[in-house]
Amino acid sequence: MKKSIIITLALAFTSTLFAQKDSLNAVINVENDYAPVVTKATKKGFTPQTETTASNAPLALEFSLKRTPFRGLVIKKKMAEKLIGQEIDFPGYTRLAYGIGDNIDGKISYQHEITKRDNIKAMASIEGFSCEVDGPVKKWDSRMFSSWVSTDYSHSFDKLILGVGGYFENNVFNYQRGLLPNKQNNKKYDIHVNGASQLAGPFAYNFNAGIKRNHYKYSEGMPGSYSQNNLYLNGLLKHELDDERIDNINLGIELDNYTYSGSSTFEGFFSATLNPYTDIIFEKAQIHIGAFVNILSDNGSMFAIAPDLEVEFPINKKISLYTTIKGGRTAGTFEAMENVTPYWINIVEKPAYTIADATIGARFAHKSLAANVFTGYTYTKDDFLNYSVDVVDRFDDSFEVISAIGQENTSKIFIGANATYDYAGWLKLFANTRYNYWKCDKKEWIGTKPEFELNLNAESRIFKHILINLAYNFATYGNDQPSKNKNELNLRAGCNLMKRFGVFVEGNNLLNQEYVKYAGYYEQGVNILIGASAKF
Repeated sequence: MKKSIIITLALAFTSTLFAQKDSLNAVINVENDYAPVVTKATKKGFTPQTETTASNAPLALEFSLKRTPFRGLVIKKKMAEKLIGQEIDFPGYTRLAYGIGDNIDGKISYQHEITKRDNIKAMASIEGFSCEVDGPVKKWDSRMFSSWVSTDYSHSFDKLILGVGGYFENNVFNYQRGLLPNKQNNKKYDIHVNGASQLAGPFAYNFNAGIKRNHYKYSEGMPGSYSQNNLYLNGLLKHELDDERIDNINLGIELDNYTYSGSSTFEGFFSATLNPYTDIIFEKAQIHIGAFVNILSDNGSMFAIAPDLEVEFPINKKISLYTTIKGGRTAGTFEAMENVTPYWINIVEKPAYTIADATIGARFAHKSLAANVFTGYTYTKDDFLNYSVDVVDRFDDSFEVISAIGQENTSKIFIGANATYDYAGWLKLFANTRYNYWKCDKKEWIGTKPEFELNLNAESRIFKHILINLAYNFATYGNDQPSKNKNELNLRAGCNLMKRFGVFVEGNNLLNQEYVKYAGYYEQGVNILIGASAKF
């Protein structure tokens, strides 16, 4: 017990020190996103994350809820590695859909248990579109296709699960312009080794190490080709404690070394992030306390630290109060820019650093109903912002639209609520609303940041083999140069004709509304896909 008291005091002192580091010059944009998010296999599950609410889980449909494809290859079997819609446990799954606007969505996956200790998995995907899309200057022929393949082999030893895998992605797209070669191409390669302990005892660990390469060809402002190379290692060390209060001591580690080839514009650097934390359990409260500590060798301040705090206080069996304070730093890598806009043309020099993303709220759960009401504040230094510049219309009918990325300090006060309702498994309802009050010195740079958001989703299994999903998304954007409001209606329906075969239809943006998805680049209009799926 004496050791526990010492650890608790040390952590309390450390958290006090963290709060005093608000003058650091660094950034990451932390958003409470209520859409389902999927993660690549190469970074999955190695840095613990805490969700705001369990109601954000993706629905079991015959198609993806977002354009980003599912990439859930993990080491252990039976851990959400199936494609959405693969509800029956078959080793193989495939689907293919085609729609207006030359939209295509194809997936295939297969996993095979060679022995009780050996497991191999493989998955491939292609999706995208090629059609005429509205733009700020005029309509233009847009295309955006992404194809990828991922494999993973794992062997279970007595005390260790060890795996090796690879990943390749090819993206073909184009800009709004009539100048440089219209042959934009982005290739990504990844080879990695990962593992997790299977020891009976208080100590556990997992790790993921590999090398990635991100190769660009004919990008805006960078003729020719150039590459970003990343040697990485991330993992988690965990020690369970036999203590009535302190449950565990953990250390998350993430190391990245970046180098560049084909261009003298970018400078290589090293980034190290440590996430020490512990979970403390009291009779009427649970506390998660830790920190994100980052060291960067170049392109920004060397040292940054941010809080990692969560407190939950149950009032009774139905209601609990909670607060979270998060933060962290992200360097200006190719991946960070792609998260802002795939049409990025300039890499930023400084990292992004959220000093604090604080939320306080209340959760309610009773039978089939769960609700969450929250409010909070976020402050980010050198935030990554997407804005449109240099929209040119020339006399020879050629034009150019640049979706640029800049950095500016941002802050926001937000308030919101979400709720889910599940009636006997055949009717699921989800609603989310949120208001964000943004402050930024360059208001025209936050044109893609939502002010008011409303998301409604209803899923019904009318009969045993028929599933229908209706989703409505609305958003407004408040700044000096506001984007057009988002007003999107999506309808999806799937039917299992037999145990191994099904058909589905997916209608996106059925209201055919014109709104900006990335600065200067509008979302595709109404598009309908019809497809079939099979399990084998």
